[in-house]
Amino acid sequence: MGVKISQLTEAFSTIITDIFHLRTVGGIDRKIKGDNFINSILGFTTKGDFVVRGTNIPERLAVGILDSYLKGQGAGNLPIYEKLALRNTGIKIGAFTKTASATFNITDVGFEPSIIILISSAPVTDTAYSLGFDDANVHYSMRKDYQGIALVFNATYSIKIISGAGNDGWYGYISAFLSNGFTVVLTKTVVPPAITVMYLALP
Repeated sequence: MGVKISQLTEAFSTIITDIFHLRTVGGIDRKIKGDNFINSILGFTTKGDFVVRGTNIPERLAVGILDSYLKGQGAGNLPIYEKLALRNTGIKIGAFTKTASATFNITDVGFEPSIIILISSAPVTDTAYSLGFDDANVHYSMRKDYQGIALVFNATYSIKIISGAGNDGWYGYISAFLSNGFTVVLTKTVVPPAITVMYLALP
């Protein structure tokens, strides 16, 4: 009795799957060194190609374009190459308002941030605002005071609002990053109004 081509194909597919341990659709073996025989069988044409398990047989996954990243598509789907985008790594835009000194956690970010951008304003004194950058280690801000003094740099606080005489106002910074957010240390001096802070958290 002759052996059917389909039987040979299935047998060969099983052997390749076993050799390269491709147990899941989309599974990758990075140990292939480029043996000419394997290259020919699997259709490798370019250094950097992968072999992945397809629906029924191993398939070639062509190397991605420059500066693209291999992105999993979930069990049962082949991975794809894509440019890295913030939509993949996560961003969070939020805000908080305080009327008194406090140390508190923001815990709804969804990831551990690497840097926070903060825009702060004291609502009653519309001319006072600050723009800050904070990585929980370096705390920088640029502010405009209520007197109209513009672009005053500060290397201690990422939140700094001077909303009254002398140094009356708000002082704050990020003291730590959390698995799902960050910790804010905020100090109010004398009797400035409430402060509203908008933030952009980046991974």
